[in-house]
Amino acid sequence: MKILFIISALIYSSFSYAEEEAIIINDTTELKEWCKNESSLHFTLNNKTPYNWTATWWSEGNIIHVKGEWLVDKKYVSVHCSIRKGAEEKYASLQISNDTKP
Repeated sequence: MKILFIISALIYSSFSYAEEEAIIINDTTELKEWCKNESSLHFTLNNKTPYNWTATWWSEGNIIHVKGEWLVDKKYVSVHCSIRKGAEEKYASLQISNDTKP
């Protein structure tokens, strides 16, 4: 029984370690996907369904920006994400505008 417990603990800890592996964002395409996924998750967790994602992206020096827009409850909601090139995704910034346009 102890061996089974130890094996289970080792398997669980190896999966936990894999989940904690840092994801690095190096370019606008990676940030665009991160921004889309994180903002979609935000709306989903608030019982809203986002539609029609559109985005533009650009770099300013070593900072990557994404400005996106979702259609939520028949209103357009703006999203802005940014990060330093080569930084871990946990350092990315996500801002969702409270101002909506019909």
